[in-house]
Amino acid sequence: MEEKKYYTYQRENNIASNNSINQNIPPLFTKNLELKQALNSMYVAWMPLNEVVYNSIKSKVIQRVYDNNRGKFIQDISSDFTILSLILREMPSIITSRESVDPVKFLKSCDIEQFKNIFLKDASDYSFHSFDDINYSQAVMYKYTANSSQISQKYAILNNQDPLWIYTISVLRGLANCLLSWNYPRLFSRGLKVQANQEGTLDDFIERALGFSPNDLIVELITTWNLNDNVRDLVDNTRSANNKDTLAYKCIYDSEMVAKLHEPKVFPEVINKLDDYEDEISGTKNISKVISKEVTKVCEYYEKYAPEIFDLTMSLKDKIKEAILAHADNKLRKNTFIFQCDDSIFNSFKKVYVNMSDDKFSKKALEILRYETINKAGFENGCLYVYNEQKNTLIPTLKIGERELFKYREVSCEENISSSSMISDALKCTVPIRNFGVSVTGKYVSYICASFGNSFKRGVLYLEYSNDDEDMDGEMMLRFKAILKCLNECLGFSVN
Repeated sequence: MEEKKYYTYQRENNIASNNSINQNIPPLFTKNLELKQALNSMYVAWMPLNEVVYNSIKSKVIQRVYDNNRGKFIQDISSDFTILSLILREMPSIITSRESVDPVKFLKSCDIEQFKNIFLKDASDYSFHSFDDINYSQAVMYKYTANSSQISQKYAILNNQDPLWIYTISVLRGLANCLLSWNYPRLFSRGLKVQANQEGTLDDFIERALGFSPNDLIVELITTWNLNDNVRDLVDNTRSANNKDTLAYKCIYDSEMVAKLHEPKVFPEVINKLDDYEDEISGTKNISKVISKEVTKVCEYYEKYAPEIFDLTMSLKDKIKEAILAHADNKLRKNTFIFQCDDSIFNSFKKVYVNMSDDKFSKKALEILRYETINKAGFENGCLYVYNEQKNTLIPTLKIGERELFKYREVSCEENISSSSMISDALKCTVPIRNFGVSVTGKYVSYICASFGNSFKRGVLYLEYSNDDEDMDGEMMLRFKAILKCLNECLGFSVN
């Protein structure tokens, strides 16, 4: 085991120098130097196999059980993605033809005897790694790939597609990240954390760090294994977008969404998709039970190695709820002004963030902000002005507080001096403006205003507060900045 750990350490720090690695690798990888070097080490180090499934198939191959029962062979190699991945890896040593390969046609027609050599070894001989050392990110990727590939077969049957074909595509789409998680464990864990915190995507992080993306990796493997264009059309992200209207793609997409729903903390983009998923399966007979059964089967083998990941005691709804709270905490932490507010204001902000969708207009979150949080923060009245470019004016659009909207006047942004010029100035200013004087309604009040939005759509937030204690002015400015950042996020604007 120490030798395997040391090997991983060498590879991740780009100092691997074992020439024996190259002995069983197919002809040269062609992408670029970084990808070639990475594949040369990953190809032999690989990833751990499901030994229960492997040993069962090995026993049946030796006893020639499959000779007259190819259906059983297909069923068994389709019971865990690590087995099909291994077979695809070993296929170049079996196929001598230079023509591109249809993997499904090959698996359904080749002589079973050709697979015998693959299953004569011990499962541990195929990888430098062991499940005994599995970490969080490796377990998450195994769970995702195992779930998506197993569920994909059920969606294939539902949509009159070949289950083995859909399964093969699903396995290939998850394979790159599984390989990367085992062979670059520290780097991959950081990338997964970046994605979970919504600070970027895992793919972008990997590409910046290694010089190639997970998509580059799987495309290179497809090329090396000489798999046909039909495979690449659904696996390669640069091509699969052209196939989104096909039933095959629908099967893959649906199964991947369900797999992500089981780990919403890691795939936060699905947090708002549980209702869509439940609506979709509600009219499909028994599909939810079938999916649940498949997920249970997936977890049976792996749970002993990573029980906290493969545990099934929490429902999908509870997982989503937990992820929403974690997601809200992540977003809330980035609004540093909130942490300078007292507990009641802080808790109200948290309610806003729990109901917020990423980069989308969040009506419920905005309502909580307008009707509760802003008031708790000490602002009594206010208004959201939206800029009309054609008229060059700021138009009162949403009231805050009890004052009626019609009492707020349209504000001209022309270069002139008026009692309302502070609001028009705020549209062009990069920092909030605070003042005590005649307000837009003609009364003497303290108020703060600042611009929100982006270059395409923008406006001004105007809020008034009581000036009984001048020492509170600094505190009110901090609260306003917290509200302004939160408002931008409620409206779906990207905020740094």
